Amino acid sequence: MVGLWSYNGPSIADVVQDQNKGDKVTVICFDAEPGLLPKLSSGQVKATVVQRPFEFGRQGVKLLKALAAKDKPTIDEMLKGKDVIDTGVETVTQATYHDFKKYLDEKGMEGS
Repeated sequence: MVGLWSYNGPSIADVVQDQNKGDKVTVICFDAEPGLLPKLSSGQVKATVVQRPFEFGRQGVKLLKALAAKDKPTIDEMLKGKDVIDTGVETVTQATYHDFKKYLDEKGMEGS
């Protein structure tokens, strides 16, 4: 099963567990809201694809500062000839959960 909205993952995982289908259904979802993280840590959810909201803000402020200062080298470096700055995504699994959780804790975030 695949959950595309952040709230789908915990709900799907709960239904799969309630129906005793964990050995037959693999749960993969999107985002890492706080309710999902324990299920990912335990293996109830096999993977989630997370965005990088911290980078949204950091890159946005950096670009706005460069635009306000008319700092063309920084603007060009950040945009690389495109109209969008791609902050990327990350796939988090039970094996990479602890590194991801450490990153969240360092940034003061409960989820992504």
